[in-house]
Amino acid sequence: MKTVRTRFVAALIALLALASCEYRPHTPQTDEVGSTLGAADSAMFRRAHHYWTDFNFVCRDSLTLRCELPGQEAFGSLFPSDSVRLAPHSLIVVADVRVVSADSIDSIWIKVAHDQQLQGWTRESDLLARAAPDDPISLFIKAFTGSRIWLFAALLGVTAAAYVARILRHRRFRIVHFDDINSFYPTLFCLIVASAATCYGTLQGFAPETWVEFYFHPTLWPFDEGLPLILRLLLALMWLGVITFVAVVEELHNQPDSDHTGFSYLLGMLAVGVVLYLFFSLTTPFYAGYPLLAAYAAAALCVYFARHHAPYTCGHCGRPLKRLGRCAHCGTLNEERA
Repeated sequence: MKTVRTRFVAALIALLALASCEYRPHTPQTDEVGSTLGAADSAMFRRAHHYWTDFNFVCRDSLTLRCELPGQEAFGSLFPSDSVRLAPHSLIVVADVRVVSADSIDSIWIKVAHDQQLQGWTRESDLLARAAPDDPISLFIKAFTGSRIWLFAALLGVTAAAYVARILRHRRFRIVHFDDINSFYPTLFCLIVASAATCYGTLQGFAPETWVEFYFHPTLWPFDEGLPLILRLLLALMWLGVITFVAVVEELHNQPDSDHTGFSYLLGMLAVGVVLYLFFSLTTPFYAGYPLLAAYAAAALCVYFARHHAPYTCGHCGRPLKRLGRCAHCGTLNEERA
């Protein structure tokens, strides 16, 4: 147990050593068609839209660019109507921003460039729908918050639950909260996942622009002074969740029956984590997540200390014991030494 705790603390220190804002929306006001934003408007655009010129995007889907702004076609052959298509995974940079008030669909037009020859204009709505900031964290957020990932998570939870139910019918199956191992780390992992989901639900429900700013300018360092407290807490919980998961794997390796229960236990714990994440992230925007999190934390702690906490181990076979006395597994008498 002492070795596991030492590794847990070491992993915590190492990960913290490894580990880029409050938002007030503004909209540029202008009546000029195709007008270039001035210095003041550009600062407001940066705060409202979270990016500006020289910002890098990467295309996730094909993106069509126009060679001219709407309205310039009236000049005839000087501005021929044409378009180019960027392939997925193309790297692009924002070259210019214009306001086209005559466009009823989207008045913000962005000029992006892939290289000196391949560049053009697109509506901001099309750009944001088909491209993402050129950052691994932003790309992960874009994929993770899509509708497909929620369907995948739901299917994963159902599949894992069916797998657990099938094993339960044939033999004993350990799972967190119900037939747990002698370790607090699995319970702690579930509490961390539930708390992180509550923080994420808080951002989505009550501070969405703060999350958008983080999406455009992400970081993994929870102690960044420019981050709001809720984002710091979310990042800290994410790191703590990773460290705790590693600790669970280490604890399973030290269990007497780890060869038979290790993989199935991890699968069951991850299934519980998926259910907790979906539940608390969806209920928090309706204020129900906060009291439910407190109730869940109290219930999880009570169940662990009442049913699964074993402060002793057998001196012969190493099995956990809730109290001193004869071991139920090998029959060895364990007594307190003077």
